[in-house]
Amino acid sequence: MRRGRGGGRVPSRGSGVGGGSGGGTAAPLLAAMASQRVVVLTADGRCVKGILRGFDQVQNLVLEHTVEVVYPPASAGGGTVKEMTHGLMVLRGDNVAVVGLAGETEEKSDAARGGVAMPPITH
Repeated sequence: MRRGRGGGRVPSRGSGVGGGSGGGTAAPLLAAMASQRVVVLTADGRCVKGILRGFDQVQNLVLEHTVEVVYPPASAGGGTVKEMTHGLMVLRGDNVAVVGLAGETEEKSDAARGGVAMPPITH
């Protein structure tokens, strides 16, 4: 901790969530997923799968061989899941909601599974 202008204590750089190499950052978790197939859920409700090739301190992600899984709108009452191939994709960190490893059984079942679109995340 260091003293701020008003004499109050403020966190030092590199500590707390989002800081350099301190605890609470996503960097070690993302580094463990590097070069592996991941699933990313975005704040606007999209589901993107691809190989994680890079990331930075604000969780911008670089994905290779990406496929966007498109679920039909809820108003359509469900239906067939479609996949759109995109290739190389950069996702802005402020739009990334969840990142996880893609499982083999989950990968195979997407095309056969029906579903409805997830609504955008609001905050």
